[in-house]
Amino acid sequence: MGFKENQLLTNSEPHRKIVSVPKKPALSESGVLDSFIDVEMEDDVFYNDQVNVDRQLSYEEARKEVKTLCEIRKSYFKKAALEYRSKRYGVAAYLSDVGHNLSDKIKEANIIASRYIFNNRNKNNSCMLMDLHGLHVKEALLFVKERILFLKNVKRRSEDPPKGFLKIITGSGRHSSTGISKVKKALEIFLKKNNFSYRKLTDGTLELKI
Repeated sequence: MGFKENQLLTNSEPHRKIVSVPKKPALSESGVLDSFIDVEMEDDVFYNDQVNVDRQLSYEEARKEVKTLCEIRKSYFKKAALEYRSKRYGVAAYLSDVGHNLSDKIKEANIIASRYIFNNRNKNNSCMLMDLHGLHVKEALLFVKERILFLKNVKRRSEDPPKGFLKIITGSGRHSSTGISKVKKALEIFLKKNNFSYRKLTDGTLELKI
């Protein structure tokens, strides 16, 4: 039984137990990542709103740490595979564990990067306008959910709550490889699933009634 790069060895009995690393979720027929649209209104919002975004960051700069960590993790998995083929199972198990442990750091770096990207895009916008350009699908949905919960809370507690509709810019996807905006499609599924009334203003803009 061979060890592949997308597999991890467990610490116990490394020569016997191999655990597959989750692969990237497959695209549904609509072109939306199925696992990424599974964001419920009841889920915890895990973004830290206190991330310092005083300096301007490009998309590439914000995602740079994530890219670096992913490359490091990949290198550990490759080394683990080579060690396993050489029957050095203990070393292979150690290397694969190190690679696996980087996943939490990658997740944290992505959260920070997404907050930089979102806040820099929206720093001059009112609370009734959101620009989701530069965000991954799940990140975009969580920011929308966060804003909806915030506006509902303000509406409930304030004597003079924001009026009108929440305008959400998703982009039309013209610059994507498929020509389809995954964020837009996922957002529409999310809004329908949670019974929100909305309308399309343009190919890349939705207007939501809070």
